[in-house]
Amino acid sequence: MLMAQDPVFTHHIRAGFGPSIPAGGYQTGDFSVSPALDFNYGLRVFRHVQLDGGVALDFQKYQDCSRFGCQDERRQLTFIPAGLRGVLPLHEGRFELSAGVGGAYLHDPLPYSYLSGGLFQIYGGASGALDRERRYHLDLLARYMRDLGRPTQQYVMLTVGFTWCPNCR
Repeated sequence: MLMAQDPVFTHHIRAGFGPSIPAGGYQTGDFSVSPALDFNYGLRVFRHVQLDGGVALDFQKYQDCSRFGCQDERRQLTFIPAGLRGVLPLHEGRFELSAGVGGAYLHDPLPYSYLSGGLFQIYGGASGALDRERRYHLDLLARYMRDLGRPTQQYVMLTVGFTWCPNCR
């Protein structure tokens, strides 16, 4: 059987940082723009198709108000995203544009949290190789996540990252 593309199987390990922006929904009303760290693993199964998985940490600052007043609190939201990405290599693979779709699980450490649960995500990015062998890349990744149905929580993460591809050629 002939396939349109031969399997590639390259590994892409990424670390990034940037802002996490609560984009809407009444459940994120107390949140503000906060710093985020993003760690991903991608398995390029074909030249133009990559499976992604990872973890993103959002160090959220919010106001906790009660009848005794308001105080600033910090909490770490953990996103566990997974998805399928289409990749468009340009200039002999030295630059890449990509777009993907998938899901994410949001974990909030508070025991009474209403935030924990599944999210839908779309994401896209651009990267440029830093060396001739295309093993090291500098990239930008934009990720939009929201719950399904009537939006009660929506997030945008914009991260600048560094990707290492140990077996790229």
